[in-house]
Amino acid sequence: MDVQRRGIPLILMVLALWLSGCSLSSLTPLVTPTEPPSSLPERPASSFIDLRSSSGADAGDAPAAAQPQIVVQSVIVNQPVYVIAPMCALRYDWPHYVVRYGDTLARIAAYYRTTVETLAYANCLSNPNLIYAGQALRVPYAYPVPAPYHPYPPHPHHPPYPPPVYPTAAPLPTLPPPTAIPPIIIGTALSISSYAAVNGTVYTLNPDELITIRWESAFPAAARQVAFELIAPTGGAQVIGIDSNLGDGASILWRTVTGVQGTLRGIASFYDGYAPQGSDAYYVIVP
Repeated sequence: MDVQRRGIPLILMVLALWLSGCSLSSLTPLVTPTEPPSSLPERPASSFIDLRSSSGADAGDAPAAAQPQIVVQSVIVNQPVYVIAPMCALRYDWPHYVVRYGDTLARIAAYYRTTVETLAYANCLSNPNLIYAGQALRVPYAYPVPAPYHPYPPHPHHPPYPPPVYPTAAPLPTLPPPTAIPPIIIGTALSISSYAAVNGTVYTLNPDELITIRWESAFPAAARQVAFELIAPTGGAQVIGIDSNLGDGASILWRTVTGVQGTLRGIASFYDGYAPQGSDAYYVIVP
């Protein structure tokens, strides 16, 4: 009884294939019939069924080229079944990545350190150039590429202020030394009206500020003018102001410049060829 039950489905399957063979016999075959692939192992004659012989048709009724042969492998227990390997394999063990606008498969592959072919194979993409926003793709575990190192930009370098232009002092006359007693200036100290700090004779001045430098002394009538000069640390004196009205002492206004420093003093010149006389020296710094 079990053998009869197993044979009924087999008979129905053969009958269905026989009917399809009859309908195909009236059509021109699209593929030239060929023998089974030589790569497959040979099968016993009992494992193949020729539908033409089961339908009662004779092999000599029509040429072999006009009569396609349909060979069906029967379902037999303990017989190997040959399956063609798929062209892709979904990687269910990989996490999902949701495609965003502007993404390409090449960009996603570069981010996850893989190739376009690997992603297409792992997601069964027939066209790797066709992905859409919102599509879920299987990707390897994320190993993001570290961002390139961008150090902080350096502070902008401002050009130094141009050196101030001071009036040129009139050259002192070179006369023979007088025979008379030279005049004497009483008081050689200078005063600076505004400063940030003072330490003895060292003054720290505020940058870009107009200050008053005064030589408070009683100048004799033979005094012609007082020139205030600034001597740089590397040498070389520069006149920063001249006062020719010495009735109430000598004074000038000077605007400080950032980065300037040097020795400040006053030089008084006289008529009649007397030798110049100087004030006390002070060191000024403008940070």
